[in-house]
Amino acid sequence: MAAYYRNYVIKRIVQTLNKKGAGSADLKRDVRQIIKLSQATKKYRCTDPQLQVSVGAGDGGRQLDMASVETELQQDAHTDIEAVTADKRNLYIKIKNHKFNQHILRTIQHQKELYGYKSEDDLRTVTGQHMVVEYSSPNIAKPFHTGHLRSTIIGNFVSNLFEAVGHRVTRLNYLGDWGTQFGLLLTGYHRYGDAHKLSVDPLLHLFEVYVKINHDVQAEKAKGERHTYEEALATFSRLETGDVDVVNTWKEFRHVSLAEYNKIYQRLGIRFSETHTESMYDEATKTLMKHLTQANILHTDDAGVGYVEIAKRKNEEKTEEMEKVKLVKSDGTSLYLSRDIAAAVDRVNKYKFDRMHYVVDHSQRNHFLQLQSVLDLLGHHWSQQPHFHIPFGRVEGMSTRRGEVVFLRDLLDEAQGRMRQTLIEKNTTRADIDVEGVADTLGISSIIVQDLKERRTSNYKFSWERMLNFKSDSGVFLQYCHARLCSIQRSFIDEDADVGDGRQLREETAGRLILHLASYPDVVQESLRSLEPYHIVHYLFRLGHMINAAYKHLPVKGQDAATAQARLALFDCSRQTLSNGLTLLGITPLQKM
Repeated sequence: MAAYYRNYVIKRIVQTLNKKGAGSADLKRDVRQIIKLSQATKKYRCTDPQLQVSVGAGDGGRQLDMASVETELQQDAHTDIEAVTADKRNLYIKIKNHKFNQHILRTIQHQKELYGYKSEDDLRTVTGQHMVVEYSSPNIAKPFHTGHLRSTIIGNFVSNLFEAVGHRVTRLNYLGDWGTQFGLLLTGYHRYGDAHKLSVDPLLHLFEVYVKINHDVQAEKAKGERHTYEEALATFSRLETGDVDVVNTWKEFRHVSLAEYNKIYQRLGIRFSETHTESMYDEATKTLMKHLTQANILHTDDAGVGYVEIAKRKNEEKTEEMEKVKLVKSDGTSLYLSRDIAAAVDRVNKYKFDRMHYVVDHSQRNHFLQLQSVLDLLGHHWSQQPHFHIPFGRVEGMSTRRGEVVFLRDLLDEAQGRMRQTLIEKNTTRADIDVEGVADTLGISSIIVQDLKERRTSNYKFSWERMLNFKSDSGVFLQYCHARLCSIQRSFIDEDADVGDGRQLREETAGRLILHLASYPDVVQESLRSLEPYHIVHYLFRLGHMINAAYKHLPVKGQDAATAQARLALFDCSRQTLSNGLTLLGITPLQKM
């Protein structure tokens, strides 16, 4: 809602409670929680803006005497307030429609790209913290697949959201480049590698090699043999001890992988503050394990496996029962968990952050519960923060024309190709656009929106038809709405977009749209609390449909100057809010298509 009106009402309620001796240290916070913006009750038109205060909704509500607050507001009412009424449980403050219109639209035009994020008061729950967000994090020498896509898209959104509301964000890409799997890959390349294929399509060739060597391991396992697996362990041991040939091959794999990943990131518009690798923490992990042994925290069983004991968790809560968490293999090599612990400890010292978040799919839930518990055991109590692990569900039913195994490059290329064909066939496509570039942006927008429109932790079914539809709730639909609003601005470039006194926007369609625009900051705060992008996506879908209704009922051409300028202001603010939301999702808004 408009913080301007909310804060006025908060101030008056606090004054009333203080006069009655019912104030508290957290009074402003409590009162803020019980005020919401709504469409008016039956007494007024359904689009009239109204603030509602409800008894019983939090500590502030339980203390309220509605009659006292009603009297206080009526005695010295703000000039924008038209009426104040109360019943036993609710207080209703009706704001003058034209004043509300004027305030909301002028706020958006003044704040521009900051609208929705810039606080008009000092009541924002969190400000200016340092957040570390680890996301994407593919394994080198493997093609970028859809699981990493979800981590990349969601992590980028979370980082954008934190930055938008005023936090400092360190964006980390943590590449998997260590462990037994690389012994397997190096062994496989020795058997099946082809230098020419590696130069032509490095990630595809290394994937093929990895599949073949794993097939060898499984075939031997069925016979009760371990020759290939033992060879892989020996190869990884050579990597750990610095064998020049093995290290050089490993470095080449890492170099070509990073080059391919960076092409994908650039195409998606993804940026990172830093890129780290597991191998960076090999020595730090060994040092940490020695420290834990000396502190009698790390124990060794009869098989030589190193472990720590932590409290078991049930429904996220610790129990009195203990469990052993493995940190060191019997041969003395580290595990993914032990390297994650060393990385977290290093980041504490390096970044001195307030919070750190890991954006990884929900199948890794137990891993992060163990990571939290071990860090807490080591005195890193910050790890008990909310949303330490930001989990997400799986994508089901995804395939491209090349087959069921979906690599992100193929997905992006196919989305671009389908959109290119659609643009060529549509008679409304502008002749002055870069079809290839617009098709790629539309394809990426569609992939991002289809991914983020579901609840983060839910699995969802992939659909090309829904994803690339111009009329249904999709990324293409949102981009079309934005481009059409930009077209209106170009058509009336000589006209001022000025709301005036707000009286020219009295139509119900205008009122509904302005109320929706006014709610964007509240939707942002809801998304911030839950780290759920779908709140933003569905807000934008509703905004798009309201904009389409406004085109039909609020024409600009042929109107008197005041009405035309007010409607242009409404369309301008709608475009700005839509642009802000798309940018928050990690989408570049199109001006033409």
